[in-house]
Amino acid sequence: MQRGGRGVPNDAVAAAVQSAVLSAATSVEASLDEQLSALPSLPTPDDGEDDMAAVRAARMAALRAAAADRAAWSAAGHGSVAEGLSEKELLAATKASTRLVAAFVRPGGGNIYATELEAHLTKLAGAHLETRFVRMDAERSPFLSNKLHLRVLPALVWFRGGKVARVLHGLGEVDPSGRFTTGVLEAVLFEGGMVTSTVVGDGRGGGSDEEDEEDA
Repeated sequence: MQRGGRGVPNDAVAAAVQSAVLSAATSVEASLDEQLSALPSLPTPDDGEDDMAAVRAARMAALRAAAADRAAWSAAGHGSVAEGLSEKELLAATKASTRLVAAFVRPGGGNIYATELEAHLTKLAGAHLETRFVRMDAERSPFLSNKLHLRVLPALVWFRGGKVARVLHGLGEVDPSGRFTTGVLEAVLFEGGMVTSTVVGDGRGGGSDEEDEEDA
């Protein structure tokens, strides 16, 4: 009989190691079985027709709900940047739409920042039907301009649930340079809960989209 260190038979050492390995393997297997059994099972073609029908019904209900949302948003003016609203009409719109972003600008835009902002909002309005976008003439909106202390234009006012959620006084609150990509603005709106996803861009860096295209 062979012996290991300190007079312990090698056969005994091997048996002990094998026993420990088997015990550990059994424990791991039991843990995995427990985790797998806790996962919800999805119906397969082998399951009953009732399970498959329930899945199809749930999917159809989700599609119908999404279609109803899109129809309601379109009816409320979502999908494009609305212009020419009076202050009273804007306040009514904030109650009709769960999320509304209003850009207050000078008549005719006034500068490159307002021009770029309008292009960004047009893209976002088409990509995010869940949010309404509005362009307001600040000079024709004296009540709201004073109430919201709009001193730096363009300014972005976020309305959620009929209430003011945030006021961005000037575009420097989006990017210090005042110029940014549509993706950057989208990311800021997403972080603030004003859009439900980021589909236009990845929100990288500053500068305008035109500058990015020239650099490409």
